[in-house]
Amino acid sequence: MTPNQPFEVLASAAVAAALRELLERTKGTPRHEEIVTSFRVIHDDLRAAPMQIGEDRDYLPHLELTQRIGFRGPLIFRYSVNLKRRTVWLQSVRLYPGM
Repeated sequence: MTPNQPFEVLASAAVAAALRELLERTKGTPRHEEIVTSFRVIHDDLRAAPMQIGEDRDYLPHLELTQRIGFRGPLIFRYSVNLKRRTVWLQSVRLYPGM
C-alpha cells in the first residue's frame, strides 16, 4: 500500500445499527442534520488522516493497533488504526453526553 492511498474505514454491523438508530431517533429535528454532517466529516477525516484527529487512548503492540477517541460536532467516536495495513476500525459512534 502506498502512503497516499486513503485508509480503509470498517465498522461492525452493531456500530452501523447504532448509527442508524441514532439517525432514526433524531429524524425531523435540527440535531439530525448536524449528526449526518458530523459523521461525513468523521468518515472523510478517518480515510485521510486518522492519526491527526482525536487522541491516543492505548496501543496494542501484538495487533499493531493504536486505539483513539475523537469528537466532531455532537458525536464521540472510538476507533483503532493499523498504520501498516492503512485500516481504521470504527468501534463506536454516539452522542456526546448532554447533547
